[in-house]
Amino acid sequence: MIKKFPDPILDEQSKAVSGNLDQEKIDSLISRMRRACWSVNGFGIAAIQIGEPFRILGYLSKSSKDLEWIIDPEIIGFSGRAVYEEGCLSVPGYFWNICRAEKITLKYKDKDLVDKVKTFKEMESRVIQHEIDHLDGICIPDFLSNPDFINFIEHFQSDKPMYEYNSPDIDMR
Repeated sequence: MIKKFPDPILDEQSKAVSGNLDQEKIDSLISRMRRACWSVNGFGIAAIQIGEPFRILGYLSKSSKDLEWIIDPEIIGFSGRAVYEEGCLSVPGYFWNICRAEKITLKYKDKDLVDKVKTFKEMESRVIQHEIDHLDGICIPDFLSNPDFINFIEHFQSDKPMYEYNSPDIDMR
């Protein structure tokens, strides 16, 4: 089950996977994350969104058309800026324009704990940045100005099914 805003676990900073989880626990966590993400047709998921405060995320890879796994990510470079509408599995039914880097270079470990450095662009870059925000305890509503946040809270009810939400008129520019 995906944790929904305003669940306080979404505010937690996630711990490193390296040194804290063995391969069996990593594989089990990845399996649970995959099921949770696919159950709602997501583009990405962070472990914290299923209540596990570890620095692991999955993103929908264009090349494999499946979730790829990033463990203990560190952004070591970025370029460009682009505004694009984003939603969040933890805030279902809401979308905001968010400005992010167009391209990022990431240092990370793959699901087998092999060190990697890779540059991501376009949608993959955006999804990975969004999920890294989750690992750092940041959820999209944290980006809102006070008036927009108050407007959002007045409309938001996390106990409704996703198809029953009505988005407030909020522009993130």
